[in-house]
Amino acid sequence: MSTGNIITEGATGSKSKEGVIQWVIPYYVPNIDQVLTVGKTDYEGCEEVSRTWSCNNDGTNPSYIVTVVYEGGSAESDQNTYGDEDSTVWSLDFEIAEEPIESHWNFEEIKKQYGGKWGDPENEEDWVFPKELPAGSSSGSGLGGKGKVGGGAKNPMKGVKTYLVMNCTASVSYTKKTLPKEVISKIGGLEPRIPDAPPQFNSLDVGPRNWLKMPPQISKRGNVWQINESWRLSEYVAWPKEVYPGGKPR
Repeated sequence: MSTGNIITEGATGSKSKEGVIQWVIPYYVPNIDQVLTVGKTDYEGCEEVSRTWSCNNDGTNPSYIVTVVYEGGSAESDQNTYGDEDSTVWSLDFEIAEEPIESHWNFEEIKKQYGGKWGDPENEEDWVFPKELPAGSSSGSGLGGKGKVGGGAKNPMKGVKTYLVMNCTASVSYTKKTLPKEVISKIGGLEPRIPDAPPQFNSLDVGPRNWLKMPPQISKRGNVWQINESWRLSEYVAWPKEVYPGGKPR
């Protein structure tokens, strides 16, 4: 199509899995004065996010191809909690992290079974396990103690400073014309189940654990907001509400 001396051709469009619509429009302009002004209006309800241009020929009056990128989304994205249901992306991510043994949720029982004391010649804040299991320990059998129970059995925790944590994070990516206020206000909140998540997510057996709302990732894409929200599953026991007072389980 053409408007005066400005011609567009070869327009291409796409829609991301989160629902962001993108148009890439090349414009032909006969002089450099129009490089920064051509295509300034919205295109198919989307707003400009970037532009590039190239010169077609050398000489006194060169023409240019200006490529403008527009992004946006549909108004229907505001009808549901997480935008257009067909473009909402849910995921579960798992990772292994290493944490200090002192932060273990069952550390009091670990101390009883494997002994030890506070203080290390190089770092007095670390817990130090002895070479041998303490008398009365029930952890000697099958752990290098050759069937002995306490007193003299080799301590498998000798030298241990950290332990492995199996972390699970649930997340959802979507787009909204209007940025929801609760995206920020619910940070740090506790939930026994993820709000409005697919039934398959909330049917998973998490035992006594619960979910902690993490900070979101938000970016402006033309005339829509692309949002990624996430929740971290606690380790074996629930996140303590005394530590995370923002939590108000439903």
